[in-house]
Amino acid sequence: MKKIVSVLLALCLLIALFSACQGGQTESGKPKLAAEAQKKKAVASAAASQALQEEEGIKPLRVVTDSYQIRSWFSESKSAPDLGKKAFQEILKHFGGTPNGMEVELEVLPLESGRYEAELTHLRAELMAGAGPDVFLLSGFGGCDAKLPESSLFPNPEHAMASGFFLPLDEYVENASFMDLGKLQKTVMDAGCYEGSRYILPMFYRLPFGDIYREGNPVNPAELPASWDEALVHEEQLVRDNYGMQMFSVGFRQAVFGQIADNVNEELLIEQEELFQRTKEAVELYREMKSHYTPITYDETVNSSWGDIVSGGKATSSVPDETFYAPRNSQGQIAAAVEHWCAVNRNTQHPEDAFFIADILLSKEFLSLERFWGKENTAHDGKGKETKMFWMAATGNVPVYADYLTTGISYRNATTYKNLREALAEAESDIAYVYFTGNVDKEMDRMFREFIDKVDAGEEITDEEIRKATDKCYSTMKMMLAES
Repeated sequence: MKKIVSVLLALCLLIALFSACQGGQTESGKPKLAAEAQKKKAVASAAASQALQEEEGIKPLRVVTDSYQIRSWFSESKSAPDLGKKAFQEILKHFGGTPNGMEVELEVLPLESGRYEAELTHLRAELMAGAGPDVFLLSGFGGCDAKLPESSLFPNPEHAMASGFFLPLDEYVENASFMDLGKLQKTVMDAGCYEGSRYILPMFYRLPFGDIYREGNPVNPAELPASWDEALVHEEQLVRDNYGMQMFSVGFRQAVFGQIADNVNEELLIEQEELFQRTKEAVELYREMKSHYTPITYDETVNSSWGDIVSGGKATSSVPDETFYAPRNSQGQIAAAVEHWCAVNRNTQHPEDAFFIADILLSKEFLSLERFWGKENTAHDGKGKETKMFWMAATGNVPVYADYLTTGISYRNATTYKNLREALAEAESDIAYVYFTGNVDKEMDRMFREFIDKVDAGEEITDEEIRKATDKCYSTMKMMLAES
């Protein structure tokens, strides 16, 4: 029986390959041609491959994700993860299925804290034993929101990359069928490289962003501060307030600092005294902003998910008096935080099929959530409960396809404000440093979040309290780096 199935499989593969070779170039060029060939090949061989897998007991390809946490945090609901699993199968079907017809199983990490931590421990044990999921679709959980998990499967993604947990993808990326590397944001994508090889594929990243609404007298961008230090003494109250708002939007860590650690060599790059001083400055700036802060109001016609980063003004569908910009950190830089990424397990026994998953995750169709899996299930109109598990852009993050910020095509978050989109594109072109949100970054935001709570409660904060908190935070970050 095995011989018969093998012969059928070989014939199907030959037919698929012959068919793929007959196509000519399309307007989209190589990526589209390769994608169509991939689909034809997969459809032709899927049945025979699955029959062979069942007979020989081959296990499904495993894809693990923590996207359920993001989906539940954003929508404040806890719908069954089975909906997301169903959507993932539809996505695979749309792209023609894996090259060798392998079944794919989406493993969704649970929401409950105890179960979530237990599953992380189990997965890490698998990885250390030379096994584990074939593909990782993971989040950074950065920013200042206390509802997001404090830990992730890889607490230090850059160190994990250097330690050999992920498969080198250079050869696969060169022959990708769905992603278009030439159109991806190079500075962000290069953050997933180590010693000349590509291991991690960033998907969405976060930019520090604010806006200033001054009716009848819009702010001239040339008047905006060139660094955190300039913002502290800026004569314009709205500007100082906007920097203060960064503390509860992108968070203290990204708003104030550029590179804070050498994650590969496990070394902190900021001094303990600097952390104290910057924390003290940020507390005062946040307190000043809160003393006359009024809630933001939004025009009901606006269909945008940029609410968490479009802060500090009255946002409407037409705002000629509103100035969007990217606040600079203490080094005068714009730092980008990779919040969603994927990688292939170095231990996978099926690298071609595993990369196929990564390939579609980096496709424009997936990152924009175009309606390729049915109008009744689209996330765009609020009815797509299934697809919203993968609606990572809805958290205000930016996709790695740079042209979405200039055209806005299909990208829901960047279609509402033309001036916002232009400002994002300008900031994107000026990114000086990119990092994967890790436990060290989250520890800094966790520390500052306690001060936010105290200011919100009207409590006084002494220098001694700040010193004690920053000293503890600094020691904890050093320990985290040593344990990564």
